[in-house]
Amino acid sequence: MNQEAGANSFSEHHQRHVRTTFQYIDKLLSEAEHTMVDAGSPSPFRRHSDDTTPIQRKVTHDYILRIREAMRRVMEELNISPPEPHSGAVWAAAINLMFCSISLNELTPKRMRAYGPLSPEAADRLDGIRAELDGLVAKLRTYLGKGAGGDLQQRLQQLGKTGDEIRLLSEIERIVTGHGLVEFRGTLSMLLDRMESAAFEVGVFGRVSSGKSSLLNYILQTDVLPIGVTPVTAIPTRISHGPVAEAGIEFAEAQPQIILLSELAEFATEQKNPGNKKHVTRIFVKLPSVRLPARKRRSHICRDVILELF
Repeated sequence: MNQEAGANSFSEHHQRHVRTTFQYIDKLLSEAEHTMVDAGSPSPFRRHSDDTTPIQRKVTHDYILRIREAMRRVMEELNISPPEPHSGAVWAAAINLMFCSISLNELTPKRMRAYGPLSPEAADRLDGIRAELDGLVAKLRTYLGKGAGGDLQQRLQQLGKTGDEIRLLSEIERIVTGHGLVEFRGTLSMLLDRMESAAFEVGVFGRVSSGKSSLLNYILQTDVLPIGVTPVTAIPTRISHGPVAEAGIEFAEAQPQIILLSELAEFATEQKNPGNKKHVTRIFVKLPSVRLPARKRRSHICRDVILELF
């Protein structure tokens, strides 16, 4: 009764002011905690020196939780509804990363020459700096774009707890995540892709110009693979069944592309893509070939998978 009477004694304007004040206090608490945590980060642009101790950060976090719990309890007693979130956290983070990519585009030699002349060596160095940072930002954007599918631990749990491979990959995932070894997440995700697909893949290897493409074209009864040219050997080409003949190209720093099969040589050969200057990482070819029938997904994980078909 007392709580209801107290709530009824607050007008809509009173409630709005309480909510606004609490919201501002919550913002200040977030900034205070972020300041203490960020002071110990390796950022070269830290605004505060790291003069905190682990116990100070822990106690501060616990007190902030208590303050927030008290504010939430008071708002419930006064029948004050909290504001709805503006967006998802992943979406907000992705927007910030998009602006990171836009900012990095300001570091191109063309734009930097507005501040003075650049030597060819300095321009090359600038291109390398921008490509390195933009590549890392792009990988993080790609990771967030996968949603829950990017959670390696969750994917491992869905595969089940049986088998030495799953236990080994789970341990690798724990080490990679625990030590921040993000450069290995792509490789681990590729291994999980293979285990989740449960498909047999046949790899074709041989010396350059030894007839691999001709053999595969003969088997598949097509001329999709370029012949008489030097392939970019560092890029595997995976061929699988598909309802429409097409190719997909994945890049290290750009979004994937779907191309016509007639354009495959532009990305898969040294003549059209010398030294892989286009930074292609994977090539997928889909063919409605009777030699590549679409099969139902197998119900178990195949242990021995034989690389990509290329």
